[in-house]
Amino acid sequence: MAETNRPAGGLARWLRWAGRILGTCSGAFWLFMGIVSAVAGQDPWTGESTMLAILIAASAAGAGIAWWREDIGGIVLLASGIGHGIFGYLAAGHSRYVPVLIAGLPFALAGLLTLAAWRLREAASD
Repeated sequence: MAETNRPAGGLARWLRWAGRILGTCSGAFWLFMGIVSAVAGQDPWTGESTMLAILIAASAAGAGIAWWREDIGGIVLLASGIGHGIFGYLAAGHSRYVPVLIAGLPFALAGLLTLAAWRLREAASD
């Protein structure tokens, strides 16, 4: 109920920054972990490694795109969050939902926040 008194611009700004910060931090974390894992080179490069590298690159790109184009960046973040979640589910052993939450949820949430901010901004400009 408190949101009814707040102008849509303030809410859109809050959603935009929350999505940007969450997407950037998550993307930077996964990018760092991927680079460290590749440099350490303990595991051989497999198809699974290639898929994870593509997902990490897509999520980092989506976080970067979201700073300039909320609509495209939000879609890329949401898609990469879903991709990370599916990858985590398929690659996990016993507890399959924990990797889905850890890998996919931050990107999916950042994408939804960014898309919501874009939608509010578009609705306010009409």
